[in-house]
Formats: sequence, C-alpha cells, structure tokens
Amino acid sequence: MKKEKVAFRNLDEFYFKMIKTRTVDGIHRPESEANKNTQEELMLMKTQDIGYVLQKVQSEKKKIERLSSMLHSLDNQLPNKHVYYAEDRYDFANN
Repeated sequence: MKKEKVAFRNLDEFYFKMIKTRTVDGIHRPESEANKNTQEELMLMKTQDIGYVLQKVQSEKKKIERLSSMLHSLDNQLPNKHVYYAEDRYDFANN
C-alpha cells in the first residue's frame, strides 16, 4: 500500500512545511515556534488570557444568579385554587 502511494505521488506537490523545516543529519526538524515570541509578547498574551477567563467567570456568575432567581420563583408558586360554583357542588353531592 505504501509503495503504491509513493509511486503515484505528485512530484509537483508543495507544502509550506517544506520551507519551514530544516534537516539535521538527514532528519527533518521543524523550526521552533516557542522561541519566536519575545518576553513582552508572552506577558501580553498571558494578561489577555487572564482577562478572557475573568470575563467568562463574570458571565457565568450572572447566568447562575439568573437561574437561581428563577428557581426561587418556582418554590413560591401559589397553590392551585379551584372555584366551585353552586351547580358544581350540587352535582358532587348527588353522586
């Protein structure tokens, strides 16, 4: 299966990873992505991440408050009141 795939491959095929990798002793090594950002950029990304997390926490707290207030209103529902009219009482009494 592998030999067939190699035999039918497109020789003009191009991937951008072909440019971004380098070979060391005949082994392909990808360029290190971690070293591209400076220390200030990393700190900025961390503060943005913290801000995003705090924003999500605040929105989830609001959801919890809204849902808990809805539950509170469910607990205090008035009991069902059935109004009997004179005709209905007479019918129940005779049955």
